[in-house]
Amino acid sequence: MDEDGGSAGGAAWAAYPSADNPEPARSPWSTPKRPALSQPDGGQANWAESAGWPDSAFEQQEQQSPPAREPEPVRRKPPTTEPAPAGYVRLVRVLLVAAAVLGLGLVINLVATFFADGAGGTLRWLVPPAIALIAAMVVALIDAVSSEDRPAGGRLDVPVIVAIVVVLLGVGVGGFALTAGVEYAAGYITGKESGEDRLLKPVAKTTAGLTVTVENVTYTSHFTRVEVAVSNGGDQSLSLPLDGQAAFTGEDGNSLKADGFRSQWKDSIAAGSVERGTITFKGHLPEGLTVATLTLKSGDAPIAVPGLALSN
Repeated sequence: MDEDGGSAGGAAWAAYPSADNPEPARSPWSTPKRPALSQPDGGQANWAESAGWPDSAFEQQEQQSPPAREPEPVRRKPPTTEPAPAGYVRLVRVLLVAAAVLGLGLVINLVATFFADGAGGTLRWLVPPAIALIAAMVVALIDAVSSEDRPAGGRLDVPVIVAIVVVLLGVGVGGFALTAGVEYAAGYITGKESGEDRLLKPVAKTTAGLTVTVENVTYTSHFTRVEVAVSNGGDQSLSLPLDGQAAFTGEDGNSLKADGFRSQWKDSIAAGSVERGTITFKGHLPEGLTVATLTLKSGDAPIAVPGLALSN
């Protein structure tokens, strides 16, 4: 081996290739094996992962991200339990009591009007608004006295003086006005209106065992009401229909036709019985007439009751 580290026969490699001594082609069988690299002792223990490694990066991101915050519940102020001022009245409660009493009374009067035989008078229509007014006053005074024993109410809690004025106007004036309107409507629909009696004395007429007696004639705002009693002394029942068969005629020839819907009348009169009813005629005879005639029909035979003396 020469000083350059090669053998004399050219089998050894030159230390460094150069232009004069190029590196020959290497053969796998002539290349010496390189020593295997060995891990220093304790290498795994001294191994430290870089901060850029994916796993450690994700872990750091999870550690750095703050936890999700839950929304805080809405805090509502507890309702105040302050007592109501002294002398204050719950106006809505007072008006509801008055409306309930008034409505119940009007319904009862309407039912009575439809099923009664006559008008029934004005007095029974004045009872519901009077009771409603008294009830509203009593409730208002009781509410004013006990106002400090209950919590403060709403916007319609008013002083007792204001409540009394509202009750007098709303329940007093308004209640009586509403009652008058309902009475008017009920009287017009049913024909059972209150009015003035015009007949001076009852008049009777007997024909073939049938006696017809005119007991009263009343002029109302819209109708003429004639109260009649019929006695059937025969042995057979008789029919006295009103539609197109009954008329109320003045001495000048003017005539009123009967309204069967607004009349309280039985068409059939049994043998040996007495029936009473009210025949309602639309409108009135002209003013100034003092004598009238009531005409009914049983079959084709008319039954007239003349000489009905009327007052002016």
